[in-house]
Amino acid sequence: KSAPARPPAFQFYVKDFLTSKAVRFMSRDEISGYVFLLCEQWDTEDCLLPADDAELAELSASAGVADVPRRRELWAACNERILARFKKEKKSQKLFNEKLRLQWQALKAGRQKCSEAGKKSAAVRWKSRKTAVDSPGSIDSAGVTLVIH
Repeated sequence: KSAPARPPAFQFYVKDFLTSKAVRFMSRDEISGYVFLLCEQWDTEDCLLPADDAELAELSASAGVADVPRRRELWAACNERILARFKKEKKSQKLFNEKLRLQWQALKAGRQKCSEAGKKSAAVRWKSRKTAVDSPGSIDSAGVTLVIH
């Protein structure tokens, strides 16, 4: 059984983003790094980011800089304001943006609820179909109604 596909998109609350004082005080490089990390967080299995500084430099917008020393320099200049928007999970020590993680958890719970409802519905349908197949005048495997006298 294959793992369910990760959600392809998340809600980007434009008003919240544009009116955030934290974002307003960020440079373009910081905003770019922040948005890249939000996307990277969403696209993980657990909606968490590694806490490793070198990995974060690679995952952030500074990864668009080909020169490795320049990329790390850019991350070092930008990471304080960016990382202020993330928290550290106690159990794994990984990072997450709280609002994004809540959205991911709600979506995951909704998917689980739909899956359980679908399984329950299928069980009811299969049970009623099994009962119908076992009784006289039922439908055979070709879908033809058999009338038994």
